[in-house]
Amino acid sequence: MDVLKKLLLEKKRSSSLRARQLGRKANPLLLELAKHADAEVRLNAVFCLRETGGSEVFPGLVAALSDPDLQVAGAAAFALDKLFDAATAASLIQVYDRIPHPSIRHKAALLIGRADRKADPAELRKRLEAEKIPEAAEGCLVALARLGDKAAREEFVSRLQASRGAIRRRFLAHGLYIGAPWILKPLIPILDDKEELVHSGIDSMPELNREVRACDLAVNLASGLVTRDFSFKIEEFGVYTDPQVDEVRRHLKTLP
Repeated sequence: MDVLKKLLLEKKRSSSLRARQLGRKANPLLLELAKHADAEVRLNAVFCLRETGGSEVFPGLVAALSDPDLQVAGAAAFALDKLFDAATAASLIQVYDRIPHPSIRHKAALLIGRADRKADPAELRKRLEAEKIPEAAEGCLVALARLGDKAAREEFVSRLQASRGAIRRRFLAHGLYIGAPWILKPLIPILDDKEELVHSGIDSMPELNREVRACDLAVNLASGLVTRDFSFKIEEFGVYTDPQVDEVRRHLKTLP
């Protein structure tokens, strides 16, 4: 334990490996150092908490979301994403208003949405209505859509279908997070969008380069939500032929 403390106070990234070896018995020390005056010490302590885990780390990680240092707050969000427990929903709602960074409020909202039945949509709706920063408000909207809020679902579909480029790519990724069948029919117009959104490849092997389009991302999203298999292979960075995309389109049109 003394070695771990020394590594942390000396700001050594190797502290995470030592923390993993020690496991949960290191948590009291890590939680203490997660409140250290030096932001880099706090950062490394939070990274260590991600490695040790255990229910006792959640109060410290949730509190770290409101850290004035963006890196520390981001590390806390990263840890909570890995260690997620729906029981943290109430404390996440409480800390939301104290988080100074819009990007971290966005992430906190998405964590709340993952809590499903343990989350309080009414409290999250209040945060959405009070939120002034679009990035954070988007997180609240998407989380509410996952939680079943009717108005949020309608707004999500409207924004998805009106989007282009990087925003469309982001909303399709939100669709994976939401993971609900009601997203399927709204994907139909996206299947007509051939704008290239993702480059996949290896610089030294140009023959493997792929430009993944919006319609390809929509096919992948649909394939994860339908209750049937398509006649072609689905790949993470798949680029599909017009007949393959049309097969998906025909199926989605049959849905209620």
